[in-house]
Amino acid sequence: MCLTSFAGRGAPYLTFFLATTVSASEGGFAAGLVALALGALFAGLIVNPGGWGHLVDPSDPLALLRYLVGGGFVCWVCQALINSRDRAKDVEEKLRESERLLRDQMNSLERSNRDLEQFAFVASHDLQEPLRIISIYSDLLLRKTNTASPDELRQYREFIQEGVKRMSSLIRDVLQYSRVIHGELQISPVDANIAVAEALKALRTSVEEADAEIAIEPLPTVQAALYPLIQVFQNLLSNAIRYRRSNVPPIIRIAARINEDVAIFEVSDNGAGFDQQYATKVFDLFTRLDNKRDGGTGLGLAFCKRVIERYGGRIWAESAAGVGTKLFFQLPLETQ
Repeated sequence: MCLTSFAGRGAPYLTFFLATTVSASEGGFAAGLVALALGALFAGLIVNPGGWGHLVDPSDPLALLRYLVGGGFVCWVCQALINSRDRAKDVEEKLRESERLLRDQMNSLERSNRDLEQFAFVASHDLQEPLRIISIYSDLLLRKTNTASPDELRQYREFIQEGVKRMSSLIRDVLQYSRVIHGELQISPVDANIAVAEALKALRTSVEEADAEIAIEPLPTVQAALYPLIQVFQNLLSNAIRYRRSNVPPIIRIAARINEDVAIFEVSDNGAGFDQQYATKVFDLFTRLDNKRDGGTGLGLAFCKRVIERYGGRIWAESAAGVGTKLFFQLPLETQ
């Protein structure tokens, strides 16, 4: 009624023109054209009661043309606005993705800087200690060759050999850790059962000497790389064997559970364990809570942490002194 008093006989065209504008603004050019065509039919019928064939009002022959031209223009404008809005959304999403990548790179850089600072700090002791031992006992061996007893000379040689082995282990683990940090990231589906089997092959002698009992449950396929995952399991199993309780054969269990789109692995043992307050510290570079144990360099768990994080996961520990340790890590499941 309001539009009739304002637009007279053109009120139906104005009504459907508004409907066309709404349709075009929501659905774009095509939806607007459909509304425009339907509006022309219905408006023509209302203006001209003579039927569908009399769409042109004799008293205003240009009304239909104005309606079609104006409606078409509105459809074009609305489509242009929708396109601009979509482009703006795409740009906004790309900006957010760029910001996320930049944050990830900054976090990675900060982590690398922290590792470098920590490495420089501990290298002055951990890497120089074997050299100091070699230097001391080499000097003793040279000075006392003619005066020392055969037992003393043999002891000096053993100390030197231990220093060489220690230095060799440190250099090997440092190089391995460096490759993890700076190596190219390759991701593919990896059967964790194969990774564990390969790790056990490498540790066969240690497992037999410790009389270790190892139970392995079926494991899933995850997004990672085979060799780094083998190294992760090898480090975790080696620690479980090395840090066992005296006169207690190690019992180790490897299992996994699925939580939505990630697999959560568990490597548990009945070993010496450690106080839970050190659950974060054990993943730092060159950290050895029990320096009396032979063979460890303090880089194994730090290596595991960097590998797991590079593949989008995380690792954590639960332990109690004299009870044992549970090490958990999660990785993305294989994408279908």
